[in-house]
Amino acid sequence: MRNPREVAGLALLAALAVGFGCSHQKQWEGPKNLVFRMPDGFRLSATLWKPRHGRCPAVLLVANPEQDRGAFKPLAEKLAAKGIAALAVDLRIQGESLLANESRDPLSGQSLHFLADDVRHTFEKLQNADYVDPSRTGVVACAENADVVLRALLATSNLRAIALLSPVVSDSALNQLLRTRIPVFAAASYSDPAAAPLTKQIGENSRSPDTRFRIYFAAGRGSDMLWGPEAGDLVERLTGWFSQVLEVDAP
Repeated sequence: MRNPREVAGLALLAALAVGFGCSHQKQWEGPKNLVFRMPDGFRLSATLWKPRHGRCPAVLLVANPEQDRGAFKPLAEKLAAKGIAALAVDLRIQGESLLANESRDPLSGQSLHFLADDVRHTFEKLQNADYVDPSRTGVVACAENADVVLRALLATSNLRAIALLSPVVSDSALNQLLRTRIPVFAAASYSDPAAAPLTKQIGENSRSPDTRFRIYFAAGRGSDMLWGPEAGDLVERLTGWFSQVLEVDAP
């Protein structure tokens, strides 16, 4: 028969174990696969990660044209754990969205014309979600799709933060970006001859004091950077920056 002190000690250990388990329970949910129908009938595939409770900031994630939304998994999980919903979408030229519309030609001139609409409509759906605070929303755009995203969203009044990975953008989109006061996080590899100087130009000429830029030696290109040799540093910097700019209290 156990003595009272031993019983009390075991009870305390059990209580601590329960408390420890609860404190380390995952506070976010996902990935959850979604499908959004565009006005012209195209179906876009997307994946959502989000905090379990309450309205929260949110970020739309758009990968390189040749990549799909799966590239964002490391960043999306970190954002959700920090209290930020993350919606990664395949535009009509990417991944599952491309496969789901076999009877449509995603590379036709008409389809490519709608890429900015894909971004705009998906961003609106994210802002209108009941779990999102629409006044605290941002976007991550990669490589050539950075130009598509900027053309689609720079006029959006509630866009609070823009992250660009290996950005390739037109002069008109760049000039429009630099006329705003939206905070920007830009990153590229030194070995990327197009994106590296543009990243530096954005970082040094942005009108927002919260803009940051980072040039890595050889970290990959666009969304590939989230899996490259500098991925850990980049994901931490992006997560911390979005948490600051979108005013997230650490969970």
